[in-house]
Amino acid sequence: MAHYAVIDTETTGFGRHDRVIEVAVVVLDSRTLKPIDEFDTLVNPQRDVGRTDIHGITASMVRSAPTFEEVINGLSARLHGAVMVGHNLAFDMRMIRREFERLDASFEEGDGCCTLALTGSKLDRAAAELDISLENHHRALCDARATAEVFQHLFDEVGATAPASVTVPPSTGFHRTLRREAAGWIPSMPILRKLLRRACYPSTNYRCAAYFDMLDWSLADGVISDAEAVALANARQELSIPDNEIAAMHEAYLQSLLASIHRDGVVTREEVDLFGRIAAGLGFPGRQIEETPPKQTSKMALLRPGICVCFTGSAYDEDGKPIERAELERLAAACGLQPVARVTKKLCQLLVAQDADTQSGKGKIAAKHGIPVMSVSGFLRLARR
Repeated sequence: MAHYAVIDTETTGFGRHDRVIEVAVVVLDSRTLKPIDEFDTLVNPQRDVGRTDIHGITASMVRSAPTFEEVINGLSARLHGAVMVGHNLAFDMRMIRREFERLDASFEEGDGCCTLALTGSKLDRAAAELDISLENHHRALCDARATAEVFQHLFDEVGATAPASVTVPPSTGFHRTLRREAAGWIPSMPILRKLLRRACYPSTNYRCAAYFDMLDWSLADGVISDAEAVALANARQELSIPDNEIAAMHEAYLQSLLASIHRDGVVTREEVDLFGRIAAGLGFPGRQIEETPPKQTSKMALLRPGICVCFTGSAYDEDGKPIERAELERLAAACGLQPVARVTKKLCQLLVAQDADTQSGKGKIAAKHGIPVMSVSGFLRLARR
């Protein structure tokens, strides 16, 4: 039986010409799912390091780091024959594949497991819901370890998988690594990153969640640069997201950020300015928020910001008109709730169904675990206040 290789990368960006600057792998035993090996190194991208404010990696840290050619053998030894696991796995696989191709090596990732697809949540949020420690987020090894624990918790939800296959030509370089501790690293958390971390992804659709993940990366400094705009356009193409859906997705993302700003009941001048800049970057110039947040209402007790909510079955409003699942998820995120695709004991605190007495499969799971069920009409009344 294939072992599992939980991988995470930090990169100069997410465009077609960006490079890996840190990679970590946590190898899990196929039977016990316990860690049996770790691999962790900085990588010299032989170009600028990109967004230091996100990953914390500076040019001086990678100056003496190995190139990808010098780490490919150690990495390949852990990836070949392993089932790949990652949070937004498609992104990590795309970046790793391109690095292999630059060295005329072959990397076929097989059918792995994406914990972003399983949870529908950002890694730090999923970790928090499962009581998993995640210190130093956006350090590859820390993220890989947390992803491994999320995977362990949700292993029963994992479907069919197939291992990766790696072929590497004889290397001309020698193998070496350089960990962050040896290079020096000071983590930072500017205000915007804090807001983005607690904002909810307004969709459980994997394509949308993967795109929102890239928006987080781009907007961590409050600006979408020209290069990032091109990379986002390429990402939408690769994710097969139609152009006519982008405005609605950006609006949903903006509303989730607004809910994050209002979460503590205080809106600062800096948050107002940041919201305006992000709104402009998403195609809504002139959109602003008031410095006085809306008053807390009873919906905050029932739809408590930060909880995870799952929707099941067809939905209709009080006039009998059908409501798309995507619209319900956008409303949930705008209230500060995280939509999730599955009802599980650890990753769902509320189920919304057309009838609160639903006997659907998800309804039975909710009843088994004591998860409250709310009717669609009740949810709409609270969410639209």
